[in-house]
Amino acid sequence: MSMLFVLSTINSICRVYFLVEVVIIELLVPDVFNLPFIIRAYCLLQW
Repeated sequence: MSMLFVLSTINSICRVYFLVEVVIIELLVPDVFNLPFIIRAYCLLQW
């Protein structure tokens, strides 16, 4: 697998992840927001 493919896959996952997280935060308890901090930080660095 090429690095470019891996990065583009990660970026896609990040976009979906952010959308899902926003929905979870809006609908459920805010505690969920604190669990995946590392993934959030990594995705933000990618952008």
